[in-house]
Amino acid sequence: EYLNKNVTFEIAKEAEKKRAEEMQKKLLSLETDNNKLTSDISNSEEERKKLEQLNLETKKLCSETETKLKAAIEETEQSEIVMQDFEAKQIALAEERDRISAELNAEREKLLSLSNQHATVTREKEDHLSTIGALNSEID
Repeated sequence: EYLNKNVTFEIAKEAEKKRAEEMQKKLLSLETDNNKLTSDISNSEEERKKLEQLNLETKKLCSETETKLKAAIEETEQSEIVMQDFEAKQIALAEERDRISAELNAEREKLLSLSNQHATVTREKEDHLSTIGALNSEID
């Protein structure tokens, strides 16, 4: 019976030793898993910080772009006002040119008419002088 107890004790001791080894393996596995999870969390935290930084940079770029866009829109509006003013001045100048051109044409017509009248008067004068010359010849 002593031997039987000794064998039972040794069997129990071996079984306990195996359980301890299995527990040790599980503990190592859990430690490995824990280390991996800790690393993953750390990596996730780094990624989150990178994303936050990228988000801030994106917001800054959006703000700068919005400012530039507003300036461009304002510049375009100012250019449109200038163009409208320029077009109005062009129309006014064209109207002034047309008015002056019409006046010039009227003055040309008057000059032509006066020229024709002068030519007629000159011919009539020559006719009268010729007639006077002929009458003076008859009188003498």
